[in-house]
Amino acid sequence: MDGKAFEASISQVLAPRLEPGTVVILDNLATHKNLQAAEALKKRAAGSCSCRLIRKPRRGDR
Repeated sequence: MDGKAFEASISQVLAPRLEPGTVVILDNLATHKNLQAAEALKKRAAGSCSCRLIRKPRRGDR
């Protein structure tokens, strides 16, 4: 999945379905560093959902 597809998946599928208290964990995969996807999650967290975005290092990145 490339960055554009990941952003679409996050903003159109995942973010609208997040419920209060949801924790989203992403590793350091380059696709997961997509700024538009992060903004979609932040907007959702600032709105009606109190979700958290956590960036977890991949095993080789520690």
